[in-house]
Amino acid sequence: MQQGWLAMVAVLLSGVATSVQAAMNAKLRGVFGHAVLGALVNFTIGLVSLGVLAWCLRLPIPPLSAAAQAPLWAWFGGMLGAFIVASLALAAAQRSATTILVVFLVGQATMALILDHFALLGFARAPVASAKCIGVLLMGAGVWLVRRG
Repeated sequence: MQQGWLAMVAVLLSGVATSVQAAMNAKLRGVFGHAVLGALVNFTIGLVSLGVLAWCLRLPIPPLSAAAQAPLWAWFGGMLGAFIVASLALAAAQRSATTILVVFLVGQATMALILDHFALLGFARAPVASAKCIGVLLMGAGVWLVRRG
């Protein structure tokens, strides 16, 4: 139970970090002249950071044969991450942090409903219920309220 609680704190802090990261990536976009170049710098720093962390944790390098165990779809996570970083950097130059991240959350929640309902990509099956749909619709209404304010 302790780990579950810590994981949720980490997720909460990741949400905080996403708000800050959007501004950082927008600044890199401005400095380098394009969202893709800013994202490239972001991912290079992330790669080095993860390499240092893996080294500090003394994680063993898995054999190449381990890579064959991953399904094809799992290899596209980095591409999706790049799309997310570049998209947020582009949007951050044009919209408020609140607007961007509320829209982002509606997209995440909508896809999460689909992933859970159909037990896709390794998620446990959690059928869509009307309360969940209403929750996502209320988030959509939140986008309208945020944009209006």
